Amino acid sequence: MKQISCSLMAITTITALVLIAYPLATVSATNGAVVTTTDESVDGTGHCLNGYSGGNCTPTQTQTHVPHTATFTPTSSKTPGPPTSTFTATPTQTKTHVPHTATFTPTSSKTPAPPTNTSTATSTPTSTSTATSTPTTTSIPPCQPTIVSADFSKVAVGVSVEGLGVVAPDLNIDANGTAVKILEAVDPFAFAANTSNGHVQNGGLAPGGGFTDTTAVSAQQAHHYTFTFAPGVSVSNFTLHMLDSGDYNPSQSPSHLFSISAYNANGFVVANQEISYTTPPVTNPTTSDLFGNPLITGDALTALSGQLGNWTWNLSASGIVKITLDFGAGFDPFIGFDNLTYTPDCLR
Repeated sequence: MKQISCSLMAITTITALVLIAYPLATVSATNGAVVTTTDESVDGTGHCLNGYSGGNCTPTQTQTHVPHTATFTPTSSKTPGPPTSTFTATPTQTKTHVPHTATFTPTSSKTPAPPTNTSTATSTPTSTSTATSTPTTTSIPPCQPTIVSADFSKVAVGVSVEGLGVVAPDLNIDANGTAVKILEAVDPFAFAANTSNGHVQNGGLAPGGGFTDTTAVSAQQAHHYTFTFAPGVSVSNFTLHMLDSGDYNPSQSPSHLFSISAYNANGFVVANQEISYTTPPVTNPTTSDLFGNPLITGDALTALSGQLGNWTWNLSASGIVKITLDFGAGFDPFIGFDNLTYTPDCLR
């Protein structure tokens, strides 16, 4: 260690002697170039070597560009101090080449793709709207009226036809006395129809039979019937065929009035039909103001359709829940009924 120090002192002394005789050159590295700074010292006459007066000598810098490779290797390995600036030049130059790798690649490759997927997804809701229109085009079919006919063939002759559902679904028949099934030429008796060969008991009834109030027949009283339907059921039409009315007048009344009325759920009359006419005040009238000879027009077999003995009651209205059939002044107790029909209302 002592020997090395002595050598350094010797080198320093030699350097000082050279500065007096020659300009001092200092070497440094700046931005990849070697800069040589020459300090022109005063010569033996007191003047600067570059012509200026002593003490005012201007250093002259001369730059010499040295390739980076040659400069970098010795500087970074041997000199720990000043080569710091030389070392800075190499990383600066290395970073310059990095940016052009990350710039254009993502821009051109990803932009066209998303629009393709977007347009495909947009077409999907179109098919959904088609499905939505299906309930709109599927219309509920209009209500088809269904005519219900009472079936008296289900009941034995002489047996009551009263009660809900006995002769027709949702229908109930109720008489002042008792409404029972009747059949042509079979007891119980309801009326006698005329033929060329004499009288036919209950003649002209439908093959399945019909009904009458045998209590009213036996007592020769006015008939009265009420027709109702099951709860929640209403009808828009009601028909009932009446036979053999008007040829017998036991009260000998000159005025005759028979009527049928339909009621809604609130108890209001929504439809009504009546028969009103006059005859001479006799038991078996042969004349009338509207129906000619009641012995013919009031008979079940000789009367034409629409005459007293072959009459169809017909009521139409919405929401009918009850029908009443009444015989007032000038009634005929020997009558019968068949062909009962009704049309239930459409409930939605």
